[in-house]
Amino acid sequence: MSALPPNWRDAFRGYQLEDAEWLTSLPPNTRARCLTNGLGTGKTSSALASTLLAFERDLIEQPLVVGFTTASSVHDWRREAEKRWPGLRFVMPGVKKSVTKRKSESAEEFERRKQDAHDNAEWRQLIRDAASGKLDRPALLIGDYYWTEQILDLVIDLGILLDKALFDEAHLLKKASSGRARSVRSVIARTRNTTMLTGTPVHNRAHDLHNLLTLCAPSAFPANAFTWARNYFHIKLKDGNYPYIADLKDKPRLIEDIKPFVAGRTAAELMGDDLPARTFQLKLVDVPGTVRMSPAKMRAKKSEEVDALLRETVRHKFEAALEVARDADKPLVLYTYRREDATKLAAFLNKNGVPSLLATGDLTNTARDKVIERWKLGEGMALVCTMDAVRESATLTRADLMVFVDLHWLPTVLLQCQGRIDPARQPADQRRPVLYVYLVTKGGPDEVVAEVVVEKLREASGVGVKTEGGDRLADFLAPLDSRKEVQKALDPQEVMASLVDRLNARANRLADLGML
Repeated sequence: MSALPPNWRDAFRGYQLEDAEWLTSLPPNTRARCLTNGLGTGKTSSALASTLLAFERDLIEQPLVVGFTTASSVHDWRREAEKRWPGLRFVMPGVKKSVTKRKSESAEEFERRKQDAHDNAEWRQLIRDAASGKLDRPALLIGDYYWTEQILDLVIDLGILLDKALFDEAHLLKKASSGRARSVRSVIARTRNTTMLTGTPVHNRAHDLHNLLTLCAPSAFPANAFTWARNYFHIKLKDGNYPYIADLKDKPRLIEDIKPFVAGRTAAELMGDDLPARTFQLKLVDVPGTVRMSPAKMRAKKSEEVDALLRETVRHKFEAALEVARDADKPLVLYTYRREDATKLAAFLNKNGVPSLLATGDLTNTARDKVIERWKLGEGMALVCTMDAVRESATLTRADLMVFVDLHWLPTVLLQCQGRIDPARQPADQRRPVLYVYLVTKGGPDEVVAEVVVEKLREASGVGVKTEGGDRLADFLAPLDSRKEVQKALDPQEVMASLVDRLNARANRLADLGML
């Protein structure tokens, strides 16, 4: 059986072949490596190249590769595999609830038919054929993370080891105690060579790297996050008795220790001058005095109070969003944090002459993909999305303008959203500059969110893992926090107090001069 297409290297870029070499050549006592190249650089292609390289070097005995990703990314993997690897057999587990009860059948008949569908599923037969040596050509079985445990159970029942496994969007595995992470750990333990991919390895704080590292090399790092973190971070007590991982204390050591297992380069490093400019623009929005207050007072409030103020400020940004859309008069993408805000914004834009489509988390993946596809084909001018629903995998390069109506507490969410229109995702012969517009309230709660986002970006920066656009976003948002003194002047009470102080000082001065 010939596993390799002729001249397969010609299908990949030079740096993707370099990545493939790094991913395939595991150090001793290492189960996996995690590639963290920037958004739009083709990490999927690098993973496929590493698989082809493993076939070339006879590192794969069974011609079966198992992969897991998000539900919205499965079809992207299929498209990439068909393009890069002609002749590859591609199998997806299918819809989670593919069998429905017929009106004419009894409950017993339905259960029997459902069990038959389960036992005879194509993906199950594929694994059985691989275990018994019956596959006549390479096959890639890839589904969303829902299927991890079921595929693992079958692998264990058959008593086999996998030669190659792929895990996309690996930042989803940062919580070691989650069922998903535990299942993945078990799959990796039964796999000879594993590749993990993510453009945002530090999802929130730098210590998010811990579980990725233990998945890659469990013998090299303590299983307990606090035990591991003590080597690199300060451990502090919250409320006198609750320990938490605080700021970095030994960045050089952390950089050195993660280098063999987690690494990547930004799109700018890989593509250089081929990428047009990414420009940020701040648009300040006035809000009523009920929302406006100094950042100091805002930070003193409870998180739920800040959240309520954030919800209240969004509706005051709709006019600004409409203005941006009208001035641009071209396709654009708008993001909000919450579904209800996205729904209202889309309705507002449609009512005011900007044809808009809506993609939110309450839609199924299939329905959401159809909405996005309609927009990509030219229906409507604006695509209004929620950040959590449309931030991974989707390519929205019909637009070169993106508007953030909200900020998000997690910087990687903002970065992932930015990546949907990044020049690196645009066709090579159609690349053009992109503009990111952030709508920010004057004297509102956005300053508090920006402060947190910048803090997280600064912490993650420079730990040896490149985050696409992280430094740029931090530099852009940082001035929001530096506007504290300016914001104080916007507080009516502080303005009045300051005015009274100045008038009293003036009166005292005049009295001293005998002019009063």
